[in-house]
Amino acid sequence: MVTARWLAFCWGCLACAAMAYFLLAWLTQENNPLRHELGIGFAMALLYGWPAWVGLPVLVLWRRELPARERLLFLSPVVIAAVLFVVVSALGVP
Repeated sequence: MVTARWLAFCWGCLACAAMAYFLLAWLTQENNPLRHELGIGFAMALLYGWPAWVGLPVLVLWRRELPARERLLFLSPVVIAAVLFVVVSALGVP
């Protein structure tokens, strides 16, 4: 169970990093003729991160003996991805 939790955490961190990269590149490269490709990259990172978005809450909240700091650490990729998704939805980008 510990291995699955860490694997989902690393997967979520990788997906969050890809989402942040594509979002920042989309926001800063206004004159890029292939700017829409960056939006597609953001969406693909969001979709490829689904095992972490589903697995982390289940793996973390199911184990009640974890301290609050560890729960916060393990759930941080899910929270960051949700915040990035809300930002993208509010801005109307990609």
